[in-house]
Amino acid sequence: MTANSNSKTWLLASLIMGLLTLGVFTPLTALANTQLVGLDFQRTQQGNARILIDFSTLATLPSAEQTSQGLRLKFTATEINSNLINLYDTNDFATQVSQLELFQTGTRAELLVQVEGEFNYLFNTKDNQLQIEIAAKAGLQTGSEPENNNRLFRYTGELISLSYHDIPLRDLLAELAAFLGLNLITDDSVKGNATLHLEQVPSDQALDMLLISQGLASRQQGKILLVAPAESLIKLEEQQYQAHQSAAKTGPLEDAFIKINYANAKDLQIFILGDQKTSTPESSSNMGALLLGSLPLPKLSPETEKTIENTRRFLSDRGHLLVDERTNTLYVRDTKEQVARIKSIVQTLDVPIDQVMIEARIVVARTGVSDELGVSWGVSNVSTPQSSNLISERKVNKGAISNESLLTGSRGSSIDFNPLGGASLGFVSNKLLLDLELKVLETENRSEVISQPKVITSNRNKAVIRSGEEIPYQSSPDKDGVTTTNFRNAELRLEVTPQIVGDGRIFLSLKVNNDSKGEETQGAGPTINTNAVETQVLVNNGETIVIGGIFTSQKINYEAKVPFLGDLPLIGWLFRNSISSQEKVELLVFITPRMINNTLAKK
Repeated sequence: MTANSNSKTWLLASLIMGLLTLGVFTPLTALANTQLVGLDFQRTQQGNARILIDFSTLATLPSAEQTSQGLRLKFTATEINSNLINLYDTNDFATQVSQLELFQTGTRAELLVQVEGEFNYLFNTKDNQLQIEIAAKAGLQTGSEPENNNRLFRYTGELISLSYHDIPLRDLLAELAAFLGLNLITDDSVKGNATLHLEQVPSDQALDMLLISQGLASRQQGKILLVAPAESLIKLEEQQYQAHQSAAKTGPLEDAFIKINYANAKDLQIFILGDQKTSTPESSSNMGALLLGSLPLPKLSPETEKTIENTRRFLSDRGHLLVDERTNTLYVRDTKEQVARIKSIVQTLDVPIDQVMIEARIVVARTGVSDELGVSWGVSNVSTPQSSNLISERKVNKGAISNESLLTGSRGSSIDFNPLGGASLGFVSNKLLLDLELKVLETENRSEVISQPKVITSNRNKAVIRSGEEIPYQSSPDKDGVTTTNFRNAELRLEVTPQIVGDGRIFLSLKVNNDSKGEETQGAGPTINTNAVETQVLVNNGETIVIGGIFTSQKINYEAKVPFLGDLPLIGWLFRNSISSQEKVELLVFITPRMINNTLAKK
């Protein structure tokens, strides 16, 4: 009995010691039943941070805690592969996440995610992988567009806060759809659970991020939202496209006549057909034959047919587009959808073109006159108030204004061009006072308005104003001794091309030529002295610009007289004085563009 009792006591003690030894010397990590075997980091197309963690078994969701530095994740009963325990720098990915630290604490694996600024995060599990997506909270509410035009910055839904752990995905989608006021249709393959924690984010962004994290996509028509795997939606849309193409090849065709009011029907045909030139008969005589079915379509080579197919912009393969140039009408034969599309295009393009009236004043003036007119050379006057009172300090006496010009110098007598007087561009602030100033200068024999044309042109079309003479000359006799009379132009030519820009201002392309007769040459006619200025300038509607700096030497004939007494018969010459001198004068070109209201044209 004693021996047996001692034996039992010894066996019990040995068992206890063995268990204690096993508890002391067995590593704590041996109790862990899951291994963390992979860690990866990505930057999404939306600029978010995505952390991918791989496990040896099905992935489970960690406990998450937001700290002042970022996010702390704890994985219970999880052992980290020793090669992965490290500190990772993620600054090169240009996301909010700057650093990852993975370490082991007993039987628990921990991941510290250092995040800059406020953020939201979303968990998603797929087989043995856990995906963590982190997005900026501050960036979600800004109205500015980033350079890559990310969808992240364009959400407008009502702000929402969500915090769910391992909730069925279908229930979460239904809740978000209800919050957005949408009816939801989910594909049968949408399954699984999701965990997310969002605070005060746009509801449409919460839905978008949830879909992205689960590999899903959505399509919305009206108040109905369809959610399915992205691959399934792509296949569905491909099937719909094939069905649409089949209907276009077999469906009925419609005929439509589209009357063109303002545009050129031929130009619209080229726009609709692209580079296609030979796909359809174009003359109006062929239109009736095609309608009656008596005109066969042209037989084209396979290469030409392929080229035509590639260049058809808005027609189906069976569509035709003809032009009746006599009535400026388009004839379209195509499917109902394509005909409606072409009508919409024509309605957009067939609008009246804006028109611009160009008022010009071409003035010959003595040097220094431009300064007295208050011309700001080389400085735009776009910010000058319209209530400006004076152009210069000249006192205007309306009673002294006369329409009679005493400056009678001939443009044809110009004999010298000063190369030092380079052309320059200036601005005048007040057109009304400019008219008064020019009239006063004329009464003082200091300037002469030699031309004051007005012309209306459509937007982006050139207007040309010409004034001058044709100089005849005899050519050298030919072998038969016959001479012919030829002509050379010596003219003042102004070309203006206006272009109305979006803010209501006018971009002007200007070209001014001031040609005059030069020296005579034997048998070759007179030489032509050419002075030219070409420039481009942006001006306000109704603003006056000045081109000056073209100097010539001109013979000036003018008459000074005493008012009333100088006009008396017989003795009037006693009160008049005729003066002739060779003076340096400047050619000034004043140009004022004005947009014309198209109200009448639209009626």
